[in-house]
Amino acid sequence: MDTETKIAFEKLGQKMHEGFGEMHQGFGEMHRGFEKVREEFEGVRQEFEGVRQEFKKVRQEMKDGLQETTKNLTDFIVFETSHLKKQMDEQFEETRGRIGVLYEHVDGFINLHKTLDMELAATRLQQGRLEDRVSNLEAKA
Repeated sequence: MDTETKIAFEKLGQKMHEGFGEMHQGFGEMHRGFEKVREEFEGVRQEFEGVRQEFKKVRQEMKDGLQETTKNLTDFIVFETSHLKKQMDEQFEETRGRIGVLYEHVDGFINLHKTLDMELAATRLQQGRLEDRVSNLEAKA
């Protein structure tokens, strides 16, 4: 094998190594993105658990015998319910916004993955052509 061919192969190997390194980095970024998505969903789950606990608390207070203060309790429940409803509405809006952002992140990662798949296919095709050329050169030599 002549020197030019060796240099060409070394450059090709280096470019392939760099390409695979970039792909690895891209997959690492995708993994970190999915971790963020998981953390966001965990935060949403905890927020809903807090709302559920609030409802349990109100129900328990009602069961504990506050019957003599029915009017005060009714006023409290009306206030709390409207407050919780308002709070839930705000949290639902915030959650919708977060889900929209998460959807954009996931969509971006899917597109990144598709791009990396296409680049890998192109690299493999180019590698196959180079291997064919090498085989032809070896056959002539």
